Amino acid sequence: MTARDSGQVYPANMKLDVHGNATIFADVNGERFAGPFNRGGSQFGIIPRFGVDKPAAESSQLSSSSEVKGSALLSSASGHAMRCEFGNLPHGLSIAGICLDDAERVYDIR
Repeated sequence: MTARDSGQVYPANMKLDVHGNATIFADVNGERFAGPFNRGGSQFGIIPRFGVDKPAAESSQLSSSSEVKGSALLSSASGHAMRCEFGNLPHGLSIAGICLDDAERVYDIR
């Protein structure tokens, strides 16, 4: 997970349970965020708002027209939140995400 404003890289991962349910974890500035991954569309509107209009060869980020494949609402013990949307990069080569925290900082996940 990379903060767009500073370029700082933070650890983030997804863990599956035996039933195929996934939980997203992210550690940002010493704060642990976690929440369930929800397959399908999203009401957040993060990808259209913060996606970039560059070919995949030039960017690891989702384009603003990428189809949303899932979302997650992450929270921390201190009450902070992070909303995330995930989609496929062009040609379906991999999945990527864009997260927005409650301070309006944008993060890219790949």
